[in-house]
Amino acid sequence: MRSLVDNASDIGPMEMPSVEVPPGEWGKGEWVPKDFGPDGEPGRVEPGAPGRPTVPPGS
Repeated sequence: MRSLVDNASDIGPMEMPSVEVPPGEWGKGEWVPKDFGPDGEPGRVEPGAPGRPTVPPGS
């Protein structure tokens, strides 16, 4: 750890993963914008809930 801290200025940036939409595909099929929100009432979460995946709105 000491070596990492001592040489922090010598460490170059890392490549970050990205997502690219194929040309002409935005707004179609898998690339339709979706609005994600809570699965239930605000402030309440049941233990182990949800028991199965919840389908996002617009799917």
